[in-house]
Amino acid sequence: TALHTGLTDTYTVSSIPYEPPYPYNAGNPIFVAQDDIWSDIINLPFKFCYYGNSYDKIVVGANGIVSFHIEYANQTCPYIIPSNNPSNSLPLNSIFGVFHDIAPQQGGAIFQAVLGSYPCRTFVVNYNQVPLFNCYTLLTTHQVVLYENTNVIEVYIQNKPICNNWNSGKAIVGIQNKDGTAGITAPNRNALPTWVASNEAWRFTPSGTPNYTIEWFNGSNSLGNDNTINICTPSTYTAIATYN
Repeated sequence: TALHTGLTDTYTVSSIPYEPPYPYNAGNPIFVAQDDIWSDIINLPFKFCYYGNSYDKIVVGANGIVSFHIEYANQTCPYIIPSNNPSNSLPLNSIFGVFHDIAPQQGGAIFQAVLGSYPCRTFVVNYNQVPLFNCYTLLTTHQVVLYENTNVIEVYIQNKPICNNWNSGKAIVGIQNKDGTAGITAPNRNALPTWVASNEAWRFTPSGTPNYTIEWFNGSNSLGNDNTINICTPSTYTAIATYN
């Protein structure tokens, strides 16, 4: 079984087992005790393809957003959610994981980390035990993960409560392109209707023209490029997936 990916002009979204690859309370702090801001520009450790373009820099928003639109750096990160995803009224070229108004100046922390080694690294952004704005006793914890080469995006949610008396309780798990003209949202996880979540995870997989091949080997002998093979002799067989 190999992860079937394609070019990044289109995506699918699927529910996956809740198995966060990195602790929520670990990594390098991005900014401390600051509300409604975007981070400095952060260099990615690998090129990441997103909606047909290749990026090596991102910015992280204090309200649960990761964006490839680096012009946002050090600017005000929006907290009002005026529409469902996708929309050009939402932050552009962005991953919403989870986009809602949170208050890191009241507690919790936001981290970034790099896991693994070439060519299978991941870049992780953690929002750990951050209070919801205007409901400071309600805490949210979630994680965004970018995967090298496959260009897969995952969002892990340990806990996402609702603050009904602020911003109508809106929150989004999804992605959208640089114009706000195309995007995809996890089922029942758009701005409206409102929702709560705990111990759930979503995978956004590039679904354009396939960008991988599979080749089977017995020792150094190639046995073909099909997803499956039929064998007659007990031996060790190896399948290698190559992502382009």
